[in-house]
Amino acid sequence: MQPIPADPQNTEAVYAVYPLAKYPGGETAYITVTSSELVGDTCIFPCDSEGVLITFYLLACIPVLDHARALRSAGWEPEEVRGHVA
Repeated sequence: MQPIPADPQNTEAVYAVYPLAKYPGGETAYITVTSSELVGDTCIFPCDSEGVLITFYLLACIPVLDHARALRSAGWEPEEVRGHVA
């Protein structure tokens, strides 16, 4: 897994995950993960392979800033980083 670029405010990336992320109305293999130093947590939302949010349904909010740790604690194994989202 590639390191996520450091950003003093927010860090956001798209991951392919296993198992599939389930949300009301469907499931997806891709999620957008965003961390905020100001708030101190990592939020996870369903998206498509390009990082476009499918819904604003919050899949998880974990009180850590490390993406891999947050994903694993929410039950997903990150398979790859699809890219940094500006």
